[in-house]
Amino acid sequence: PARDEPVFATVQGAPRQLFQLLDELTAQLIAGRSGGPAASLTRLAALTTDSLRALKAYLEGERQFRNGQPDSAVQTLDRAIRIDSSFALAHYRMATAVMWTNLRPRASEAADRALRLAHRLSDRDRRLIGAIAASLRGRIPEAERTYREIVTRYPDDLEANYQLGDLIFHRRAILDRSWLDARGWFERVLSIDPRHQGALYHLVNIAARERRAGELDSLTDRMLEIVPPPAWGLRAQRAIAAGDTAELTSFMKALRDYSDDNAAQLTAGWAVFTTGDLVVGRRLWRMMAEPSRSRGVRLLAHLTLAKIEVMTGRWRAATTELDAAGGLDPATALEHRVLLSLWPLLNVPRAELSALRDTLQRWKADPGPSNESSLIAEHSPAHPYLRLYLLGLLNARLDEPASALEYAAELERRSVGSFAPSFVGDLARVLRAE
Repeated sequence: PARDEPVFATVQGAPRQLFQLLDELTAQLIAGRSGGPAASLTRLAALTTDSLRALKAYLEGERQFRNGQPDSAVQTLDRAIRIDSSFALAHYRMATAVMWTNLRPRASEAADRALRLAHRLSDRDRRLIGAIAASLRGRIPEAERTYREIVTRYPDDLEANYQLGDLIFHRRAILDRSWLDARGWFERVLSIDPRHQGALYHLVNIAARERRAGELDSLTDRMLEIVPPPAWGLRAQRAIAAGDTAELTSFMKALRDYSDDNAAQLTAGWAVFTTGDLVVGRRLWRMMAEPSRSRGVRLLAHLTLAKIEVMTGRWRAATTELDAAGGLDPATALEHRVLLSLWPLLNVPRAELSALRDTLQRWKADPGPSNESSLIAEHSPAHPYLRLYLLGLLNARLDEPASALEYAAELERRSVGSFAPSFVGDLARVLRAE
C-alpha cells in the first residue's frame, strides 16, 4: 500500500493472551506495510514466525545483508534463530549471508535447516530455498534451472532474480558462461529495488570490464551515496577504466598505507579482475609483494604476477616470480610452477617437465600449516591430492597415459575419506579427461 493508505489487521484470543495477540497484530501490520515485490521476503517473514522479537532481529539482519554487512547480518540472524529455531526464512537468509563470510561451511547447514522447516512456505518459496541448497551442494546447473523457472513464472521476484545473477557471476565456469552474462538479471533487480546494494555493486563491476564509461560513472556515483567513504575500491575501478592517472595515484598511495594486508590485496585484486587491466595489475601486485607486507600476501602477489606473465606469454618472467614465491612457501610455489608449465600455449622442454616430475615424486606433500594469505588458507590440506593430480598431468603431457590413469585411480580411492570429496573426485575426472 501507499504510505498514506491505512492497513487493517485483526486478532482474536483470551485476555490472558494479550501480549501474544499484540505480537501477532504487529506482525500482521508489518506484513501489510511491506508492499511491492521488493518487500516480499519481509512480508513473508512477518507471517511465518510467532515471535515478534525474532521478526525484529530478522528484519535487522535483512537490512544489514542488503547493505553489504554480512558479518553483522550473521550475528543478528543468529539471534533471530535462537529466539525462534523454527523460523525457516531466518535460516535461509543465514545461508545466503554466511556465504560472504569466513564461516562459509555453515551455509549448507543453514540451507538444509531451512529446507526441513519450509512446510509453512509456499511452493515458490520452498523452491527458492531448494535452489540455494543445491548451489551450496555443488549442483550448480540444478540451481540455475530452479531460479530460471521461478523468474519465468514470477518475473518480479527480487530474490530469485538476484540469486540467479549472483550464481552466473560467481559460478560462470561451471555454467559455461561469462560473468558479464549476469548483467540483465541485476538490471531487473534494480528495476524492482533501485537501491539494492548487491545488484548495484555487480553492475559497477560489469560496466568497468565492458568500458561503458557513462554507465560506470552513474552506477559508481549511486554506490558512493550508499557505502561509507573512502570506498577506494570503487574509485580505483572507475579510475582504471577511465584512465584517470591522478585518481589511480591517490588509490595506490592509500593502498600502501592500508594497515590490513588482506583487505589491501583484496581491494587491489578485485580492481584488476573487474577492469582486466594487466598493466595496472602488475603495478598493484608489485606493491603487494613489497617486504612490508605479510608473508602470505607477498606469496599470493608473486603467484599472481607469475600467472599474469604466463597469460601474456612471458615464461621467463613468470619463473622469476615463482622463484620469489619459492622463498616464501616452497610447496605452494612448486605446485604453481608445475601447473603453469603445463599451460597449453607454452612449449616447455620435455627435460624440464621430467625434472619437475622427479621433484614432485620426492616431495612428501604433508598437509601442514600454510604460509598463504588467510583468504586461501584452506589450500594447505589439498597438498597431498594436488601432488597426485599434478603428477598425473605431467605423465599425460609426457605421453605416459597408463601412469596418468593410475594417479587418477588413486585420487578416486582417496576422495572418499578426504577433506573435500567432491573436489578430489573432480581432480580425478579432470585428469582422466586430460
